[in-house]
Amino acid sequence: ASVSFLETRKIDGAYTEPASWSTYLFDTTTGKALTAKDIFRDSYREKASAYALDYFQKTYGKQLFGNYKAILAPESDVFSTFALTDNSVIFYLDKYEILPGDCGAIRLEIPREVFKGSFLTDPEEVIPPVVEEPAQPEEKPSETGRVIDPNKPMVALTYDDGPSPTATNAILDVLEKYNAVATFYDVGYRVAQYPDVVKREAALGCEVGSHSYDHKDFKKLSASQIQADVKQVNAAFAKAGVKPTSFRPPYGNTNATVQANVPLPIVTWSVDTLDWKTRNVDSIMKEVKGAGNLDGKVILMHGIYDTTAQATAKLVPMLQEQGYQLVTVSELIQYKHNETPKAGKLYGYSYFQ
Repeated sequence: ASVSFLETRKIDGAYTEPASWSTYLFDTTTGKALTAKDIFRDSYREKASAYALDYFQKTYGKQLFGNYKAILAPESDVFSTFALTDNSVIFYLDKYEILPGDCGAIRLEIPREVFKGSFLTDPEEVIPPVVEEPAQPEEKPSETGRVIDPNKPMVALTYDDGPSPTATNAILDVLEKYNAVATFYDVGYRVAQYPDVVKREAALGCEVGSHSYDHKDFKKLSASQIQADVKQVNAAFAKAGVKPTSFRPPYGNTNATVQANVPLPIVTWSVDTLDWKTRNVDSIMKEVKGAGNLDGKVILMHGIYDTTAQATAKLVPMLQEQGYQLVTVSELIQYKHNETPKAGKLYGYSYFQ
């Protein structure tokens, strides 16, 4: 038998934390608690993962965000939390885990027949002989389905201080037109004002990061003040249904206290366009062109200026024509440096040279 619980919690009587699931399985005869290993062979994970990916991609499409392929991978904890019925196996995903908050906590019901041969009570499956496959190509699919070649030049465009319903949407129009992505470091109070823009950033496969709640200099804050800001900005992102993947400190200022209290990778930049200062398209383009070889570099811009959006309309096709792959910051770290971004680690100017 199995029992499932959906838990929600409120903070200060107002903000509701994302709903989360708990399940319990037990033998009704002995009362013994059961785990997946008591019920399934390991092959059940591959079958559950394949079914889930196909179902969510067909049903929700661009609503999926974040690293959803990793969350639905066979080794994911998602497939350790389940309930059983006579006809199905039910898996559970927490609210905001791979879909916007208005989709709620997810209950995925997979027919038992999908797991034929994977229950311990089923006859052992016949495993076909291993056939050596040809070497995999160098190109690798990103989490958004784009193909990234780690041997070809790549650059990450980043936009701070948004979202803006005008400038950010104009930037997103350009990215969508050229099938490109960027990373947006949004401030919490603007996320609360314009959640639909943030949702669009994520829906287009862009990476969404935190730039603090209201752009205070984190080097001047205490540990408790940083923690309070993190809590506040996370609440704003959660209400928008998007989870930030990295953190860009305001002014690029960081220290040991910041790194110890921000639970995300900390990212700065290596090319500053000075778009905030010049507000001029030609000047922005001049800074980028003057940076020389852009392979592996992170370009800093701001998503709240119309001139930056106008420069983006020139910059994106120019970079693509020059052979650069436009990637997110996390993709750049992963494919250029073969590293998974780590919480609390600084990825700064020297890293992106």
